[in-house]
Amino acid sequence: MVFSLLIWEKTEKKKKIPLNPLNHSQPQHPKRSMLLFLLLVPWTVVAASFLPSLYGLNPAQQLFRVAPNGTFEILSNPSSYLVSQQLSCVDALRGIFYFIGYSRDTSRPYLVGLSLTNGSTLSETPLPFYDGSYVGVGQYLAVEPSSSRVFVGGQDANKYHIMGLVTPVSGEFDILCNLTSSLRDVFGGTSVFIPETNELWFELDLDIMILNMATKKVEVLPVSENYEILGMNRDPVSGVVYGLGGGPGQGVRTVVALHVRNRTIVPTGTVPAYGMQMGGITAYNWNAKSIFWIAQKTNADPQSQWYMVQNSVAGGKTLSAAPLCGNGELCPWSLHYA
Repeated sequence: MVFSLLIWEKTEKKKKIPLNPLNHSQPQHPKRSMLLFLLLVPWTVVAASFLPSLYGLNPAQQLFRVAPNGTFEILSNPSSYLVSQQLSCVDALRGIFYFIGYSRDTSRPYLVGLSLTNGSTLSETPLPFYDGSYVGVGQYLAVEPSSSRVFVGGQDANKYHIMGLVTPVSGEFDILCNLTSSLRDVFGGTSVFIPETNELWFELDLDIMILNMATKKVEVLPVSENYEILGMNRDPVSGVVYGLGGGPGQGVRTVVALHVRNRTIVPTGTVPAYGMQMGGITAYNWNAKSIFWIAQKTNADPQSQWYMVQNSVAGGKTLSAAPLCGNGELCPWSLHYA
């Protein structure tokens, strides 16, 4: 089973990069913090007055909302940042859409916060990461829901994989752990914070790394031989994490459930009609218990129509498949339900 993950090269050409194994045997580095300059506008906690809907970034890096009639309602002006697909998250409590973007002006990545209500820019926080020839490689993003802080991950100039917490108000960055790699750049990818177990789950080399926030130790959950986990979306009621699978030996795309306490990954249904999935882009509607993703029909021509597909996480039934983009058009670059 193949899948796509598009990222921007700094020449603004889309590339694919091979995955490489990570060396987990190196010792972790002690926690340290650095104070980074922030703010674009005075910070306020945003009341959750936005409409429950799908939100994301379009190819012009404008924040959009999917309107009730299925059209895309643009909320923000185009952004000057280069971004990687689905390198974003939503703080639903405070009504903020976050993404990591590479600035052409400063040649460094920033954590950018946009209002879900009106698309205004709330913050632009520089991050201590290194971007090589490609934007977004080895980077992660997830909300810490009990505070205004955000989990971020990336590589420094020595190619250490840093996982940390950034405070958009002050710009403070607290390093949680470093995972060293002596090899080439590796993909970043999906991540999610689990409040019940106080763990940060993130995908690396198709396996899942589990960072315990209390001990700062990292556990490896090997899954790459059986699945590819595309998107990790936590159900706030059950605590189960839902995503897409469809790795070697399965042959078809699947919906999968990650049970965080017993460390099991269970396919909940198959989606044989759709095969190619775009960029790890998934969104989970916890009210409808359904997962959204962007896909092409199985065995379709690479230039054929892309669809916004919605599947039930209980059985995998396809609930909707709306034509989205095709004929060379660029599809949305991220998608979240809030």
